[in-house]
Amino acid sequence: MERNPELAHFIEAYEAELRARNLVDFDDMPLLAFRMIRDHEWIRGALRAKFPILFVDEYQDLGYALHELVLLLCFEAGVRLFAVGDPDQSIYAFTGANPELLESLITRPGVVPIHLRFNYRCGTSIIQAAQAALGEDRDYRAPDGAHQGNIFFHPVAGDLSNQAQLVVHRLVPEMRARSIQLQEIAVLYRIAQHGNEVAQRAAGEGVPIVRADTQALVRRSSRLSRFIEACARWVVGGWIDADPPFRRLASNVSVLIYGGSTSEEEQRRVQKELIEFLQSTIDTNQSTHEWLRAFRGNLITPWHARARTITEDWDAIGEMITRTDPATNSDMPLTHFGGRIEGQGRLSLSTLHSAKGREFDSVVLFGMNNDILPNHFDQRTPEQLREARRLFYVGVTRARKELHLVFTKGQHSPWVAELSRRTQRQA
Repeated sequence: MERNPELAHFIEAYEAELRARNLVDFDDMPLLAFRMIRDHEWIRGALRAKFPILFVDEYQDLGYALHELVLLLCFEAGVRLFAVGDPDQSIYAFTGANPELLESLITRPGVVPIHLRFNYRCGTSIIQAAQAALGEDRDYRAPDGAHQGNIFFHPVAGDLSNQAQLVVHRLVPEMRARSIQLQEIAVLYRIAQHGNEVAQRAAGEGVPIVRADTQALVRRSSRLSRFIEACARWVVGGWIDADPPFRRLASNVSVLIYGGSTSEEEQRRVQKELIEFLQSTIDTNQSTHEWLRAFRGNLITPWHARARTITEDWDAIGEMITRTDPATNSDMPLTHFGGRIEGQGRLSLSTLHSAKGREFDSVVLFGMNNDILPNHFDQRTPEQLREARRLFYVGVTRARKELHLVFTKGQHSPWVAELSRRTQRQA
């Protein structure tokens, strides 16, 4: 802040405006909790009595405020701590995450660190490649009898469009010929814009996709988006095997509209409206765009008018309709949206950040060029460069059986070159 007085002034003005309106934002919540617990011994005692043990997963993703809250609860208030984390997977510096916080935790008196060595996900070759991607040996190993895993390098003469053509026209069909189901294949990339290249090729070939990036049709943070997707699944075949059960759909929408307080009459009305619409769209061969427009007109608009909940979710369906506009070649059969395509699911497209915590039989790291990973921003400071390298490591370790690296010929990331050298030495 001292080096950027303009930013400091902006933050002070922003916080003053919040206080004037009696509001708090997300960053305020852990700070307010910290101050309450620090200043009131009885709150510490009450928390210790009710929650004698605190479990923290993905500790490397914590920022300073939450870290200080953990220290206050566990090293001053007496709550026992069980924390799990991996500094090598700290890739959210833009949210305040700092791997040094986890590393400092294990040096505190009374903390017993347990280092895990075995990787039960990846084949042995991929584990070795992951350490090359990280640039440091961690002595990670596969358990006895683990599969080998395969690594493939695909230099492409051309830009990202040519790379996308290779992925959709050749790599994905070859994987499926090796009995890898579509939902077990993921294409990972640095930013959502790169995913657009693959998405456009997939649409042209009729390959169903699901995206986990800023262009995702279904925002996982939106309850309404997830509910609409589940309804589509019910319409295109889920009604036959109760996947999902209609009772669950009806319960979810009651909560969306009325919150936790719903009369029997209101529940019956919602159930009747929902079942009448869903049944009327079975076997109608509507596209996703057409079905979403009908869903909004028949259900969302009247539900929103009588909703008692305060939520921004109601805007989600408009975003979904826009993103399936036939004019942009983004529409798809409803069976694709509902995920009922001959039992084969959808090809996953995801940014590297959004792929963290997930795993697939086969992973394609797309656009692994020297100006993408690392790019000029990554190289501004040593820590930014280390985080970019950890991001590459996270992508490599999403693969269970096959790892494919796709890049422009002669313009590969230096880390791809390191990985290739390690692979050749092992061969």
